[in-house]
Amino acid sequence: MNNTADVLIIGKGPAGISAALYCVRAGLSVIIVANGTGALEKAEVIDNYYGLEGGVSGKELAQRGVLQAQRLGCNFFDDEITAVTVTGECFTATGKDSYTADAIIIATGRERVRAKLQGAKAFTGRGVSYCAVCDG
Repeated sequence: MNNTADVLIIGKGPAGISAALYCVRAGLSVIIVANGTGALEKAEVIDNYYGLEGGVSGKELAQRGVLQAQRLGCNFFDDEITAVTVTGECFTATGKDSYTADAIIIATGRERVRAKLQGAKAFTGRGVSYCAVCDG
């Protein structure tokens, strides 16, 4: 696989995959670098997403997004970016390997702030939730 593209996206959650789909539709080459799974994959059931009949697990929804991006030509790398360097109009991100692009999108999300209540961890996903949209 080629480590050079028009756009480098760090993160393969919903924001990263959505950005990749828009970039590909605009005729840009895209590489996506991500390390591990995101919060979406921990969701037991997603039942409020447009176009999905019935609920799917967060893991399945994440996998569908990755497959769609791959089908459209995005290249994926399992790596953790530890540095980004800007040289002129070019970005170079480094981890185990080096990735070069004309533009970079950082879509890494963030770790949720957990409630510091006794028993909260045991009930996460079974009554205790950390989703603003779901709980809103």
